[in-house]
Amino acid sequence: MRGRQFVDGIAGVIAQRRLIDPGQGVLVGVSGGPDSVALLHVLAALAPDYGWDVWAGHLNHGLRGEAAAEDAQYVRALASSLKRGWIEEEVNVAEIVRLGAYSLEQAGRHARYAFFRRAAEERGLQRVALGHTLDDQAETVLLRLLRGSGVEGLAGIPWQRSMAADSAIQVVRPLLGTTREEILEYCAESDLKPRIDATNDDLAFWRNRVRHLLMPLLEREFTPNIRQLLGRTAAICREETLLLHRDSDSAFPAALLEQTADSVVLDRSTMIEQPLGRCRRILRRALRAIGLHPEYGHMESLTDLVLGAAEGAEIHLPGGVVAVLEEGGRVLLARGRPQGKPLPWRGTSSLVIPGDTHVPELGVLFRTSWIDGEEARRVVSGYLPRHVAVVEASALEHPLQIRTRREGDRFRPLGMTGTRKIKDFLMSARVPRAERDLVPLVVSAGQIVWVAGHRPDDRFRVTAQTRLALQLECHRWAPRG
Repeated sequence: MRGRQFVDGIAGVIAQRRLIDPGQGVLVGVSGGPDSVALLHVLAALAPDYGWDVWAGHLNHGLRGEAAAEDAQYVRALASSLKRGWIEEEVNVAEIVRLGAYSLEQAGRHARYAFFRRAAEERGLQRVALGHTLDDQAETVLLRLLRGSGVEGLAGIPWQRSMAADSAIQVVRPLLGTTREEILEYCAESDLKPRIDATNDDLAFWRNRVRHLLMPLLEREFTPNIRQLLGRTAAICREETLLLHRDSDSAFPAALLEQTADSVVLDRSTMIEQPLGRCRRILRRALRAIGLHPEYGHMESLTDLVLGAAEGAEIHLPGGVVAVLEEGGRVLLARGRPQGKPLPWRGTSSLVIPGDTHVPELGVLFRTSWIDGEEARRVVSGYLPRHVAVVEASALEHPLQIRTRREGDRFRPLGMTGTRKIKDFLMSARVPRAERDLVPLVVSAGQIVWVAGHRPDDRFRVTAQTRLALQLECHRWAPRG
């Protein structure tokens, strides 16, 4: 009986929020884990009453060998037992990471959503249903809070959104108000035996540390309703975000001078007159118009450029987007380097911490993470590849910037007492002349923290007193364009 109550409860949520209309086709993303298995089982049970055409979609990420093959076999058997069609593909996510400079998590997400869209479009399905739960929502809010997100980030996972700007397919999440515990109970009562992914317990991933360490601590020591409270925070922030979107949408035309598919030109004087929050919103709205969803550090750099830099200044953002202060108070945001811009690159890019920062002008990806002092000392005491550096966190002033060398730049190479010119250091390191202007530098308040791929500055070294350190990685990922 409780199983039927669970199904009826999800049906009520779907009807109340208009997630799936009668007669629509639905692709359910099924990994084989409890959440997605329960979702497929529920929607299959409701399908006859609502006329839904329910399919199972499974993507093998190519990361878990035989276990992944068994996951796919499990999903096929489950779909068949429910008399549902299934769609499956296999993709090499590790190769996407190597070629595209995404993190493993980002590459997997990109691959999944591309698969879902392709599969739904090929079969004329109007909805893609995913098994995110209230636990996922709470973890997402906490993760974004730890990363310093604003209201929009704290809005968390939406119940429903478009698959893409140019797609009519909607992504829906009918289980977003349901706890993981309730789903496990439903699986047990329904005699479902979902697959368990061992990587969900790997504490190397931030989300798993939040799930297995932080969330139980908050639940035990502060409030047992932490998931519901964080879900409520997400709902409040989502409503606030909708209001802010309307404000920026109405303010955007006043600042807009020109717009194409790949560029937006804004009036700087109009931007300066706006409150800082609205200025940021207009800039974010402009970047989204050309397909970029920027991180906090990038927005801060862009805002500083618009409000305080001299004409001719420019910064470079992910996705090959450049922001330039042109003559006449014009702010150009464009994909690709504007014609006539000189080489080498002389811009700056803010470093996302923790996270990934692409600098396409240099063909590099920076990946950063915090580690504790004990781990930092262990890492630096062993073999450290040239593309990795670990530095003392307390010595850093944020935001950190990425740039290339400038005339007169000096730093103190790790292990030395005096400073050296970057020019001389690169010469002695036998970096070819043509490549010296392509070497990225990580800079804190004007001080060079790391000559990426070579050596950090001694003033930022890890010591016996270090309690927190920043690990930096610099990966080459594409030719410089």
